[in-house]
Amino acid sequence: MQSDAAVDDVRANALAQIDMLHEGILAYHKQFLQGQAAKEVEDGRPKDASKQDDANQENVKLVHELRESLQQALRRKEELTTEMAASRLQEVQWKRQIDQLKHHQTMLTSQLQHQQATHDAQRKQLQMKDTLLTNYRSSIRTLENKLISNAKR
Repeated sequence: MQSDAAVDDVRANALAQIDMLHEGILAYHKQFLQGQAAKEVEDGRPKDASKQDDANQENVKLVHELRESLQQALRRKEELTTEMAASRLQEVQWKRQIDQLKHHQTMLTSQLQHQQATHDAQRKQLQMKDTLLTNYRSSIRTLENKLISNAKR
């Protein structure tokens, strides 16, 4: 059915969004760990305030980007959930309509069978009347012929 395909598409899109979000989190975590390792190395050296500020600003920027990405993924998840609910509702409506149409078809089939049976009975009745009429006419002719032949003698 179309709705099954739509649900599968929505699920596939949702899984793709989740995978992208997961990859983003792993990338951020990797960068954070690299920053931590670099920070530990720098801790052994004299600290440069401007480098520290740049690193902090970069970390803040990465956190902000990650939050935006997470919010977008959550919005998309909500949209997909709404779409899935709508497609499920549509599927239920289609099933209900199919059931109604099947019921209507059953009723029409029953009515048609009844009409056909009535028509067949009427046709048989007409055939019997026609046969009786033919027999009646034949009997009248036979009697007329007997009367004519008796009158000639």
